[in-house]
Amino acid sequence: MKFELSRLTDYSSEAIISELQRVAAIVQAAYLSKALFDEHSRVHSATVVRRFHGWENALTQAGLSQRIQPVNITEKMRNQLGKGFSEPDLILELQRVSALVGVGGLKTQDFNEHSSIDAAIVRRRFGSWNKGLKAAGLAVPARARRYTDEDCFENILNLWMHFGRSPHFREMDVPPSTVGGTAYVKRWGTFNKALLAFIAQTDADIESSVSVPLVEAGSMPPRAEVGVVLRVKRDVPLGVRFTVLKRDRYKCVLCGASPTTDVTCNLHVDHIVSLAQGGGNEITNLRTLCDSCNLGKGARSE
Repeated sequence: MKFELSRLTDYSSEAIISELQRVAAIVQAAYLSKALFDEHSRVHSATVVRRFHGWENALTQAGLSQRIQPVNITEKMRNQLGKGFSEPDLILELQRVSALVGVGGLKTQDFNEHSSIDAAIVRRRFGSWNKGLKAAGLAVPARARRYTDEDCFENILNLWMHFGRSPHFREMDVPPSTVGGTAYVKRWGTFNKALLAFIAQTDADIESSVSVPLVEAGSMPPRAEVGVVLRVKRDVPLGVRFTVLKRDRYKCVLCGASPTTDVTCNLHVDHIVSLAQGGGNEITNLRTLCDSCNLGKGARSE
């Protein structure tokens, strides 16, 4: 059995064009839409659109101009056909498209692909997409994964590294984000409140790391039982990692690699003096390294 990564490791223009051509060979439909591409691709269509300044431009550069779908969406939106639909009409249209697509839990992209009206009309008329599906007697799509606060904060930290700044709400739904914006709004009310919660967590982590004295690896705590050794916690708290990354300007301190200029770059917070040699998690003993420099260092202290 052949195992493949679910996402690209190379996000160069050439790699994205190759991915477009690979998916086009798989998809049997006459036209390669963004929705069909996303079903089979290892890179999101939003990334393709940003890189080539448009979906049609991307297909043309990939030699797939014959797979561009004729433009009729602009006419649909200009005429605002959905405004003339009553709620019973919308219910019938939802049921028609669901039967045509033949999937459980009709999604908005499938509806927009096969309907003469926009899914936004359904959301406005019924209050939400899921409420529209329920009114039509259709199954609601399975709930997305429930993310923990730690998952959400780790994603913000990764995006902060990637952009070299705090992420925007619109960036949460496209790679390299792994937690959608809706998850943050449901958890904290607004995305800004989620960012404030992230900052509060980092501040708490830093305060905790300063207020709790670090114990050298291998030292014996007072009144400890014979054979008990108190060790420094291996995982560096999120707030401490964030502070180190920000201090080092989200760049590897050895080679200068950064996710802001190379999407394949992964940064790590590294111990200058390793835990095995008595180093601790204090900020002065931490630095930012990329994958290559961190692996090259190994367990050595430099």
